[in-house]
Amino acid sequence: MVLKSAWIINLSIILLCSLPTAANAAVWNHLYVYATPVRAESPKVVLQPGTAGASMVYANNTSARVDVAAARWRVQSGAGYIPAGETYTLVNIEPVNLSKSFLLVSFGGGISGSQPEQDVIVSGRFASASQLRFERVGTSNPANFGWYVIEALGAQISVQSGTTQFAQTETQKDVLIEDVGDAGRCIVVLSRRSTGTDRTQYNKAFVTGELTSTANLRLRRQGTGTTVTVEWFVVKFNDDTVIQTGETVVSTSNPTRQSINPVNMSRAWLYFTWRATANGLAQVSVRGWLENSREIRFFRQTTTGTCYVRWFVIEMPIGISVQRGFHDSTTTTEYIKNIEIEPVDLDTAFSFTTCDSTGTGNAFPRPFWVESITNAINLRLQRWYSGQISDHNWQVIELGRANYDFVLKIVNHASESWKVRLRAYAQSNIERLVNCTIYFRNETSVSAQIQILNGSYGQHYGDWCDLAGLGTIYLTMKVSAKSLETTRIYAFLEVLVPNTSTYNLMVIEFRIS
Repeated sequence: MVLKSAWIINLSIILLCSLPTAANAAVWNHLYVYATPVRAESPKVVLQPGTAGASMVYANNTSARVDVAAARWRVQSGAGYIPAGETYTLVNIEPVNLSKSFLLVSFGGGISGSQPEQDVIVSGRFASASQLRFERVGTSNPANFGWYVIEALGAQISVQSGTTQFAQTETQKDVLIEDVGDAGRCIVVLSRRSTGTDRTQYNKAFVTGELTSTANLRLRRQGTGTTVTVEWFVVKFNDDTVIQTGETVVSTSNPTRQSINPVNMSRAWLYFTWRATANGLAQVSVRGWLENSREIRFFRQTTTGTCYVRWFVIEMPIGISVQRGFHDSTTTTEYIKNIEIEPVDLDTAFSFTTCDSTGTGNAFPRPFWVESITNAINLRLQRWYSGQISDHNWQVIELGRANYDFVLKIVNHASESWKVRLRAYAQSNIERLVNCTIYFRNETSVSAQIQILNGSYGQHYGDWCDLAGLGTIYLTMKVSAKSLETTRIYAFLEVLVPNTSTYNLMVIEFRIS
């Protein structure tokens, strides 16, 4: 079948929006034709701008321009080990802005149940803008770890970091930081290492962090007798992120319930640190999760001793996506737990997982697991010394989605069903785009229309999508870029006239900066 392209005849046009239109304003396309015998109607399909974020739309009866900010986050990740005989290792990364980046570290222990904390527990920090340093105190056997570097490409976070050491006699350290202005907009992210030379003092290496004022970071642990070095990050959110924080005592009640103000579960995640009064696998292993929009729950496999949990609930703006779930380790011989997840963009996704453990002995590598997102649909938890059972609560946070609901709304003002699709026909400076996906969505489905991966087209046009009579379809974008420039993508919105092979063309220019 031969498709015919029918352009709307522009004999006399009144442009109602020749100036920038506010992001929440309606844009209507009107066509007035005075010549005879030619007659034309107002377009049945009209364009309107997105409702949130940085989108701006200029529209007439056949064209629109969308200005959209590039993805505002970048995540780098990996797993590694400190070799036997060594106390540290270095990992090279793509350069980051240290004032807008922080590091999450998980460690998986070693291969022997006799290893003390100095061999097993790994801390991490930025050695430079392009290198990470992971460190322990001991040298026996390899020490395994996983990591995520989370970097803001805009101004939505600001980060301070540092290294603080507990002397053997100290249980509390107050650290002077630059004034953050509002402590209620901050979270504290920690990793640590310990000088403990036997397995009876692991609990003394668990540390909590909180801001007691806008210029004071307080670090605490339970017990003395070892030297513990803490790598800390104070992350302040400058956007619409809402932070809740508190300290919950987890002792004899399983589960322990903590009430919070209501959050949107689809874009809220839980981070926490803890300190423990008693030694033992179950005693120091705390599992936590968001049970519902108003409650956190914490669980241990024992009621011996007490854990003090410093928690942060981070509810981020529209555009991020959070997955969560529960998985148990059904046998004591498991080393790897693969968890199927909904597809994510690896360049903008990270995880945070906690677990409890059975057993009150001190074969401590058993409850320590390294977490990593190994591909777009798999979260992997791994340990190197089996025995005892661990139950895990996991979260996968994807930051790469657009920071708004949509950038363009396509409305059908006719009662008949139409079909629409996008087709890219020109572009400039797409080489800087790591991932640019432009897609349609409605309440039930998503259709990728144009996709650019690593600077090249993976898809120039998409499938025809149904636009129901009097219905609406939304144009949404997911973008990440490797440099601060401007890219232009020129596309046709092809609108197929019902029961014909004729389609109208609307020109859309995407400017990605």
